[in-house]
Amino acid sequence: MKNASTNYYSILDPNPTSVKLKDQPKSTNMDHHHGNLSSIKTRPEHHEPARSSDATQASSATSSGSSHSDATKAVTQRKPASTAELVASANGNEAQATPPKAAPLSQFPQTRKDVLQNNVRCSNIDKMRVYIGDLLYECELLRNEVTVLSGMVEDMQDKVEECVSLTGQVAALNDTVTDIKTEIEFMHISNDATRKELRELREEFSSALRAAIAARKADWMIGGVFVMIYSMILGFVCLVWKGM
Repeated sequence: MKNASTNYYSILDPNPTSVKLKDQPKSTNMDHHHGNLSSIKTRPEHHEPARSSDATQASSATSSGSSHSDATKAVTQRKPASTAELVASANGNEAQATPPKAAPLSQFPQTRKDVLQNNVRCSNIDKMRVYIGDLLYECELLRNEVTVLSGMVEDMQDKVEECVSLTGQVAALNDTVTDIKTEIEFMHISNDATRKELRELREEFSSALRAAIAARKADWMIGGVFVMIYSMILGFVCLVWKGM
C-alpha cells in the first residue's frame, strides 16, 4: 500500500519522506488536487481520522483493519499509473496518454502519510496564493505609477507642443525683423540717393544764383555808365543855356 501510494503521489511531491507532522497545518481538505486526483476526497467520519492521537489511531486501525483488507489488496494488486500518463493527465493532454479511470473511494483509503502530503500541498498552495496576491498588489502599484508617469508624459508633450508653437512664432518674428532690416537698408540707400540728388540740386542752384548775380552786376555797371553820361550831357546843356 505504501509503494502504491508513493508511486501515485511521486509526481506531485518528489520528496514525501521529508514531511513532518508538527510543521503542517491541521487541514485535511483534498479539494486542491489537479488532474485525475480531483475525485479524491476526505474519508468518511467512521474511518480513521487524519489528526487523531496514537491510541485513537490504533483502535480505529484495529476496528477498520478487517473492513479495509479487501480494498488494500485491491490497491496493492492494482497496477500503478505510469509517470507519462500522470503528466499527460495533469497537463490536460488526453491525446498523448489516456488517464487511468478514477477508482471508487473505497479503493483509496487515506493513510497518515497521504494526509500529511495533502496538507503540505495545501500549505504550498496557500503560500502561492499569498505570493500571487503580493504580486498582484505590486502590479497594481506599478500600474498606478505608470498612470502617473503617463500623465506626466502627456503634460510634457503639451509643453513640447507649446515650445514648438513658440519656436514657430519666434521664427516668424525673426523673419519680420529681417524684413524690417532690409527695408531700413533700402531706406538708407534711398536716403543716400536723395541726399546726393539734393546736393546736386543745391550746387546747381548755387551756380545759377551766382551767374544771375554776376549778370545783374554787369547790368548795373552798364546802367551806371549810361546814367553818368546822361548826367554829364545834361549838365553841359544847362551850362550852355545859362551862358546864352
